[in-house]
Amino acid sequence: MEKTTKKAIKISLIALLSITILFIGFNLLLLYTPFWVLMPREIQEEVVQFKLSKNLKESSTLDNPTASLLFLSNKSEREEMISLMFDKNKPLEKRYLALKTLGVWAKYSSFEEREELEEFFEEIISDLENPESLRLEALYNLKSLGKAKNTNILKETAMQNNTSPELRWTAIINLAENQNPPQELFLERLKNDPDDTVRFKAAQAIWETASPEIIPALLDIASDKNNRPSSRDYAISAIRNLAVKRDIKNEEEIDDLVPLLKDEEYRVRVSASEALLALTGKDWAIEPGDEESLFRE
Repeated sequence: MEKTTKKAIKISLIALLSITILFIGFNLLLLYTPFWVLMPREIQEEVVQFKLSKNLKESSTLDNPTASLLFLSNKSEREEMISLMFDKNKPLEKRYLALKTLGVWAKYSSFEEREELEEFFEEIISDLENPESLRLEALYNLKSLGKAKNTNILKETAMQNNTSPELRWTAIINLAENQNPPQELFLERLKNDPDDTVRFKAAQAIWETASPEIIPALLDIASDKNNRPSSRDYAISAIRNLAVKRDIKNEEEIDDLVPLLKDEEYRVRVSASEALLALTGKDWAIEPGDEESLFRE
């Protein structure tokens, strides 16, 4: 009986303590919210600047986008962030955070400031001495801003086989979102890029942006047995997706694809069958093959 009483008292105390903590927390929240809202903007900015400055010293992540907007509304702070972004003597995590913070600011800044920041991001991308993680973040910043003003830097990045594949395919994605996407570059990357994902992204850029006039060039890649199986596969997939997207029914494409149903590469045969189905609405038989060949590059 005594043990039961002690246990009941213990449970009651724990429950009371929990309720007290919740009550205090709720009241603090009620007090803090109007306090922050009513706080003069100058003091708000001081608080945010202190938090962000502390973040720059101690962390590689930003608390939240709102903080960066308040922080960078001060021109001198923006200039300091820009200087930090370019300073190769500073730790990478600080430069990265500065770049990320400026990327948030660029979305909401004036047209003139945005253009200037775009140029700064392009400088980061084009400087091969910068770490790839920094260049990649600058690419993401450009992508988030929409159509790039200077596509030459994106084209150069997409063609740099000595950089990380992610840099190349991000540049390709950016280029696909611009006016007059460079189809010749996409074809070249589809055929020759050493990375499988980059080749796929190039094919995807083609079927999302190209006109049916590109199909003969895709057929050339698909038919050339000297090309990688994946390049040939993705070229046919691009034809299939173009056929679906543009509702293409063309006898010439059908005639050129039929021989690929007997190709020695199983994945090429599969893709040819799928493309012909899209073009004709009929199933096309292929010789069976092993699943491992589907993953051979």
